[in-house]
Amino acid sequence: MAQIGKAATRDARSVRPGAAQMTQFLEALAESSNVAASARAAGVTSKQLATCRERFANAINFRGEAHLPGNDLLTRYPGG
Repeated sequence: MAQIGKAATRDARSVRPGAAQMTQFLEALAESSNVAASARAAGVTSKQLATCRERFANAINFRGEAHLPGNDLLTRYPGG
């Protein structure tokens, strides 16, 4: 597994073609920028559909309870 930074390993190139170039790119990116300083929270959510829709305009990607993909309806107990 390739790691970013000075401790990066070069064994990724034996896993798949192009992995060595990606490793080199990530190393250069990590050395040229301070990744920790550039990260910030985009916003706080209440994990409600209304908040996702109104504040972030992202209701289509909401994955909260009652809107999770899958067969939850089939696994509920009768009368529950």
